[in-house]
Amino acid sequence: MTLDVCPLCTDTIEADDETEALLSSPCGLAHLGCVQEAIREERVCIFDGCERPRRGRGLCAGHGMQARRGQALSPLRVYGVATPRSTRDRELYGLSHEGSALLRATEECHICGAGESGGHGWHVDHCHATGVVRGLLCARCNLGLGHFRDNPEILSAAIAYLQGSHSDQPWNAFVA
Repeated sequence: MTLDVCPLCTDTIEADDETEALLSSPCGLAHLGCVQEAIREERVCIFDGCERPRRGRGLCAGHGMQARRGQALSPLRVYGVATPRSTRDRELYGLSHEGSALLRATEECHICGAGESGGHGWHVDHCHATGVVRGLLCARCNLGLGHFRDNPEILSAAIAYLQGSHSDQPWNAFVA
């Protein structure tokens, strides 16, 4: 047995070799943790403050994409972290804080009038061609517009179809 010093935390440990020192030292997991931390630091994106895994050229996937597009590297959005709705509305739709508050004040679907979002949160409906915000929608109405490709002609045809009689269709003669 030899006395050795952990190169990361400088604790003195007894060991035959570095591996045994990491696993059999009195604070074993702490030294293993030191090594894992050092490895992690060597394998993260080189962009300052980014903790994502390093890929090619020392950048994570997101920063690598920015570099390939010729964009200046900037902090990536962190998904799964709550951001204020007004901030998100400003980033996505250009709405001011006041505009976002006014839009979200009613929490009522602008199509069907539902007071609940349908379990998937409220959706800010906007024109994809102009970017103009049209209103706040529940999940069902937002999906409905999406399925009709935001096309008023297709939606009008669907309305006419729903309002039609359909009793004259030949297959209705076989309804029991």
